[in-house]
Amino acid sequence: MNLLLLIIGMGVITYVTRVVPFFSLNVNRLPVSVQQALQLIPYAALGALLLPGALRSPPDVWFGLFGLCTAFLIALIGGRFTAIICGTIGLLSLAAFFIY
Repeated sequence: MNLLLLIIGMGVITYVTRVVPFFSLNVNRLPVSVQQALQLIPYAALGALLLPGALRSPPDVWFGLFGLCTAFLIALIGGRFTAIICGTIGLLSLAAFFIY
C-alpha cells in the first residue's frame, strides 16, 4: 500500500510541476534573451545525454567521440533536434558497417 501511495504521490508532483508553468507562463511577456535561452534547452539536454555515452561507447572511445562531433556539427549548421538524432545514428551506423 505504501508503494502505491508513493507512486501516486510522485505522479501528482510530476504532473503539477509540468502543468503549472504551462498555464502560468506567458511566453510573450518574457524578454527576448530569456526566450532564446529557453529554446536552447533541448540542445543542452542532448549534450548531457550524449557525453557520458560517448565516453563509454562499447567499440571504443573514438567511435563515441565521432558520434558526438557529428551531433555537434549537425546542430551547428542549424539542424533540428530530430535531424541531429537521426543524422548521428545514420552516420554511426554507416561507419560501423564499414569499420566492423
